[in-house]
Amino acid sequence: MSALEKKYDGKDGMPVFDRKAVIKYGYEHQIYDPEVAYKTMHFDKIVELKAAGLIKEKPSFTTTGGQTDKTKKDVQYSLKDGSLKLAIQERLGKKGGE
Repeated sequence: MSALEKKYDGKDGMPVFDRKAVIKYGYEHQIYDPEVAYKTMHFDKIVELKAAGLIKEKPSFTTTGGQTDKTKKDVQYSLKDGSLKLAIQERLGKKGGE
C-alpha cells in the first residue's frame, strides 16, 4: 500500500490515499483491492477532476468516432486541451460551458 500512498499523494489533484480509510471502505463494501476501493471511494471527485481537466496524467485516447469501417477515421480526445469535455458536451447537446 506504500506504493499507492506515493501514487495518490494529492500533488496532482487526486484525493490523498488514506490507508485506514481505504481499508475500512473496502472492508465495508467487500472490495479487496485497495486501489479499486480508493477509486470507488473517490469516484465522484475523480470524475469531476478528470472532466475539468485538473488531473495530470496521460489523458488522450483514440476512438473511431462512431463511423463505419469504410469511413473510419481516428479521432483524438484529450483532457489537457478540453476536447474530451467539448465532445461530451456536444454529445449531450450542451453548448460551451453550460
